[in-house]
This record gives sequence, C-alpha cells and structure tokens, in this order.
Amino acid sequence: MKKLLYTVLIAAMVFGFGTGAFGAAGDIAPPAFSDIAGHEAEGDLTLLGALGVFTGESGLGGVVKPNDSLTRAQFCKVVVTAMGRGSTALGLMGLRPTFSDEVPAWAWGYVNTAMFMGVINGYADGTFGAGNPVKYDETVTMLVRAVAGHKDFVPAGIWPYNFLFYAVDNGFTGGVDVGVPSQPCTRGDMAQMMVATMQVDPFVGRPLEVDEEGAVLEIDGAKANLFEDTLITYAGGTATIGADTETLADPVYLLGGKSANELISNPVMAVANKLGKIVFIERSSGNVVKGVFSKLDHDAADEAKTYIEFADGTTVYYSSTTVPHVVWNGDAGHDRHVNGAGVLLAGDELTINVDKYGKVALVYVLRWDLVNSGVDSPLVYTHGKWDYVSSTVEKTHMHGITEIGTTFAYTADSPYYYNDNAGYEFLAGASFEIPDTALVFLNGVLADRDDILKRDVIKGATAGCEGYLEADDLFAVSAARAVAEGSIVSFRDNTTSSGTTRYVTLQSGDTTKEYAVKSPYPGPLGWEYTPGGLHKYALDEKGKLFWDVAYGVSNPVVLVTGSYVVTHADTVTPTHTYLTVDKGGVSTTYECDEMELPEVGNFVILTISGTTGHATDLENDFGATPTTWYEGVVEAGGDTCTLSWESGYEFVKTAAIYSYSVADEEYTWIGFAGLAVDDELYFDYYLLGTTNVFVIVRIDP
Repeated sequence: MKKLLYTVLIAAMVFGFGTGAFGAAGDIAPPAFSDIAGHEAEGDLTLLGALGVFTGESGLGGVVKPNDSLTRAQFCKVVVTAMGRGSTALGLMGLRPTFSDEVPAWAWGYVNTAMFMGVINGYADGTFGAGNPVKYDETVTMLVRAVAGHKDFVPAGIWPYNFLFYAVDNGFTGGVDVGVPSQPCTRGDMAQMMVATMQVDPFVGRPLEVDEEGAVLEIDGAKANLFEDTLITYAGGTATIGADTETLADPVYLLGGKSANELISNPVMAVANKLGKIVFIERSSGNVVKGVFSKLDHDAADEAKTYIEFADGTTVYYSSTTVPHVVWNGDAGHDRHVNGAGVLLAGDELTINVDKYGKVALVYVLRWDLVNSGVDSPLVYTHGKWDYVSSTVEKTHMHGITEIGTTFAYTADSPYYYNDNAGYEFLAGASFEIPDTALVFLNGVLADRDDILKRDVIKGATAGCEGYLEADDLFAVSAARAVAEGSIVSFRDNTTSSGTTRYVTLQSGDTTKEYAVKSPYPGPLGWEYTPGGLHKYALDEKGKLFWDVAYGVSNPVVLVTGSYVVTHADTVTPTHTYLTVDKGGVSTTYECDEMELPEVGNFVILTISGTTGHATDLENDFGATPTTWYEGVVEAGGDTCTLSWESGYEFVKTAAIYSYSVADEEYTWIGFAGLAVDDELYFDYYLLGTTNVFVIVRIDP
C-alpha cells in the first residue's frame, strides 16, 4: 500500500516525468509531438498543438511528420480552427458541401465554414480536391483571405504572384520561402505561416481601417493573449511576464528549457488560450548553461569582465555593473548576488540562465549541504557530503494514516555530524524526514521517496542552504546505489601533496579491479584489508569504496607445490626466489622478497605486495600433515559443511579442501563439493580476524 500511495502522489506532482498526467496549474506538458525536436517549426507546431489548432493524424504526443504535406481538407480544418470559427464548423458538420467531387464526412463542417469565410472557392470545374496536397500558392491565398479585409487590398495582377507579394509584405508568411509556389506545402511551413497569420490585424468598417486589437494572437491589446517580455517568476499557478501576472493553464508547454526555472530572467513569448490562461511559453533568446562551480575570476585583459568558471574550464561572463542574483536550493527569498562572500562554493552544481548576449542573467545553485564535517559551523561544505542510510521508517500521522514521509537515519557511529535543530550543535546518527516537496534522486534519476533503502549512500540539500532547521527544510536528497564485491588481492597507500589515498584491489572471478577508498571512511581500517578477505562495498557517486555493506572471509589458504631459485652468473643481477602455490585448484607462481620459504606440501597464507605483486610474508605454516583427527563430516552440500569431533560440531564456511592420496603422496583440490557425509578427514584452522579459516584434508588410500 505504501509503495502504491507514494507512486500516486509523486505522479500527481509530475516532477518532470512527462507522463501526461496533470493536476495543477503550471504543470509542464510533455512534447506536443514526438518528431519535431530541433525542427525549425518546433515552436510553431507546439503552439498550434497547445491551442488545439493542429493535432496531427495521431493526436498530441504522437508524430506530426513536419516535412510531409497536408491535404486541402486538412488545411481547411487548421485555418478555420485557428481563426476561431471551430464552433461554426461543428454546427455545419451535417451539411454536405456543394462540390461535385467527394469530400470526407469529417471535413464537411470545416470546408463549409471555409467557404462561408471566403477562404476557398474550389476549382473552375466545380471540384474541391479534398485529398490533394495543398500547395504554397493555395496556402498563402487562403491565409490572406482568412483575415478580414485583406483580400480587398491585394493588388490586381496575375495569380498567385499578387497574393504571394502581398502576403510576404504584410507578415503572413513568417519568413517561410514561398518562391516555388506550385510545390506542396509542408506541415512545418504551414505552422510557421499559420502562427504569423494569427498575429495579423484585420481590417474592419468602411472605409477599411486596421483593427489593432483584432488579431487572433493579440500583443498588448485590450484582449491581449500573446506576451513578449522577460519571465520574472513562475510559481503558485501564475507567471509574471514583464509587469503582468498571468494565470497558468494545466498543462503548460515549454520550449527552450526543461523547466520553467531555466527560462526565468530570459525574454519569452507566452500565449494564453481562449480562457485567458497561459498555455505556451517559449524562450525568445538566451540559453542555459550547467556545470560544477570552480571559481569567480576576472579577465586578465579587462578587470571589468568578471566570469564564472566551471570545473571543466567552461566560463560564463556577467556584467560587473549588474551582478546577477542567486537562488540557493530553491530559495529566492534572500537578496543574494553572485559575488557575495560564500554565495558560490567549489562543488556547487549550477544552472545558469544566460541572456541573448551570453551573459549570466540568473544562477540556480544546488548545494548538498546537509552533511557537515564536525567543525563547529552550520555551513561547512568542503568535506563529508555523503553518508549512508542505517534505517528507513514510515511517517505515521496523528490520524493513524501512514503516508507521505520517509525518514532516513544515518549510521550512529558515523564520523560525520549533523545540525541537531537546536543552535548549531552537531550530532552523529541524526535522522531526517524527506518531505513531500523534496526532490529525490537515485543514481542521478528522479525517484520516489520510498525508493531510498537502507545501506544507500546518500546526501542532502536544505532549502536556501540554511542547514537543517525543520523537517520541511530538506530541499533534495540524492542516493547512490552501486556495489563492488570480491576477494581482496592487495591494498596500497598513495601519498601526494593533497593527502594519502588508500587503494584496494578486488578480484571477482577472473577479473581484478582497483578502487580508491573514500576518505574519511565510515568503517574501521585494519585487519579487514588482509588479502583473501571477501567484501561487498557500497560506492559513492565517484565510484570510491564508501563503506562495507558486508564482510566475510574467502579462502586465503594456499598449498605450496614448489619453489625454485634463479641465480645469475654475473655479480650485478640479484638472485630471484620463486614460490608456486595451488589455490582452489589454480596454480600461481610468485616471486618472493626476503621471505623464508615454506616446505612443499605445507598450507600457508601469503601476503602479496600490491605494488610489486611479490610474496613478502606468510602466516601460519599449517605443516605438511595435519595432526588433529576428526570423526568426519555430518553435513555437506553447497558451499558449507559441518564437522564432528570430540568436543562437538564445527560449522565451516571458509576452507581450503583437498584430498590426499597416500599412495601417490599428492594433494588434489576438491572443495566443498568433494565432501560427503561420513568422510574421515584431518583438519586444522587459523583465526583470521574474527573468522576461522580451515584446512580440510580427506585421506584417500
């Protein structure tokens, strides 16, 4: 029930998923059509879709085929709907047009209305040609006729050139090249010309006068529904565009950014529907630049030119006289500017709106500030941004209804500290509620709150970067869920001017890989790095080992099968000593560094240098012949066994298991699969960390 409820709640909020489900004014619509991204007519087709003028053959969200032509019947529907005569068309749907050829029944009302408006006349032979592609000359002619009074001003002359010249001169064509008038008009070009025509003022009265408030898309008139100005705000179901605050529709189609925030402080064109609600907003100029902040600096050639530099070296300039504002973790309530002390810190994730000149207009900061490093300050940021989740619980309201709130708790023995909501004191093991307003990311993708699980590596951002004050102040959380697992082959420390980094090499199957260890590390550092140790590590967002999800011991015991010494005749080259061992039936040879060699047939644990790959030491020489007698195996199968002996039973998970042929004096790896109930055997064990490592030898005749 919890998962279902959360899913419904998040779907209702529509965090940019593009699902097509809307519930509040200002929710962002998915693309109007699936095949117009980047097309020169993308904005015009989207606007016509938002206004219900043009839906294509498969409806909104489907394909519209912008480079294909449309028929004369289809164009009648577009022009009639665009010019506000759709209701007239519905009333004439049952009246068969008077043309001598067939017109599809769905188009009767639109064709009749177009005839009534004087937009179409049909051909000289009395036919209409409903299925014929509409040509550029026909499109332009019908558009000019559609706007009241303009056909009376078209100069006499040879058709279609008189209409083409008039249309271009008076803004009907929207910049579309109509120089080849006999070619079929594409849907994309039709859309551009249609949107331009909807902004042409009609002529009214006698003598004909321009009605400056009569265009379908009217700019700044008494019935204005097209606004061209700077987008100031977009929140709470309204948008402020220049000096005007307008109500938002549900949904709103955006172009020029994935969210309305990306259009803030940029010039836009916004269009309202017939209910007076903004249904479409397109950035007129400017752009969005994203990156991780590195520093503020001045141009070496001109100190007045100040710029923001990203970690990848990208630079964005801003005016030194008009310093852009900054929104910290969604909080626009403070008067902050780019060059204020501490406003931007290295590591901040920035989304920058730039104006048409490429200058910074507004900066949005995502700062993961919840985790502090233990220093007595609420805004420590440079260290310790991540921790891991030790538990998650549901939030239960007073009414007993379990719903919207997942609380995550960091591990109690964490080396990190958190603001305790009482005067900037810091506590380890703090718990935080994820409010329903928070953005939640899992591996960089928007997720639901209850997708956060125990053991996830997580970081948090508080609203306005104010530190953790109240539960609802949590602006965003981001969880990383990835693991590395395998047997430890080696580890090493690499010291540079910036500090010491530990590296651990893990082997899984035939694959080995080296990982850096996150510092500071939340777990103990010590014996668990013994070669042979079996680990599962959670990784942070950088792919570093963050903490032990699980720890075990793989079999680190090897059987010595041979050794040899290579001595060189010259006095310069040193003598080299080599040791050959069997581990799990695989033979490997190591060069040895100043180490006393064990005897062939002995079982040992080797220390292997992570730098040279040489054997440098050994532990617990078990001896050639185990001396402890046990009655046998009482349970076997899978990757464990249970042994019986005089003091009781021993459950064995980690072991080197061989058979020994007395006749041949040879050992053969058999593993757990080679054991059977009632086998008689010898074994010995060695305490590695907190786990017993066993050598089990089945004696064969």
